[in-house]
Amino acid sequence: MSNRRAMTLVELLIVIGIIGLLLALLVVGISMYAATSEKKAARARLAVLQNMTGAIAETKSTDPDVFEDFFYSNPVPPPDWRLTLRGLTPALTAGNTAELQARTALLMHRLATIPANRTSLSNMPVDQKLMPGTAGYPPVVPSITNPTMPLVLDNWGKPMVYVSREGISGLSGKAAGKRLVSTGLINMNDPVPANAHGFWISGGPDKDLSTGDDNMYSFEN
Repeated sequence: MSNRRAMTLVELLIVIGIIGLLLALLVVGISMYAATSEKKAARARLAVLQNMTGAIAETKSTDPDVFEDFFYSNPVPPPDWRLTLRGLTPALTAGNTAELQARTALLMHRLATIPANRTSLSNMPVDQKLMPGTAGYPPVVPSITNPTMPLVLDNWGKPMVYVSREGISGLSGKAAGKRLVSTGLINMNDPVPANAHGFWISGGPDKDLSTGDDNMYSFEN
């Protein structure tokens, strides 16, 4: 009788252990699914933004980056953020998020000149947009007195930013000391590949553009 009770207790402990293990696996599975869903949603927004830049490029020229003259790094002082020579300046730096966001805010107003782009922006849920006048919106947007267009947020609440075909530097890990363009990593002084184009970036779950390990890029879609 005592042996039977002992066996029952052991069996009960085993069952409890199995249930605990299953619950732990369930929690991990739910977390992984949620993380995957967030990344898929962020990639979808990156694709929408890339389509918006493509739409305005098509209205200007066969050169997909001709409308980006204002966007290159080291421009003359605001409000005129233009360069007369394109492609000769260093890449923007990932750590300078204020500059990246300010230039992206300027670009959003350029994109909104296309009716289809305005429709895409208006159709985005409110919680996916950072509107002018709210906390976190760039305090200085050159050439725009009263900004009206939002920045688009990723799934971690940070604005997605745009980088011209010159690419971006200041990333960590494998990208340290190099710059990232849409075709991959290149040395800082290498010429930009002819087929490179501008792209959008999300800082990913860690919300930090400079740590490139979990960044998400529109050219990956």
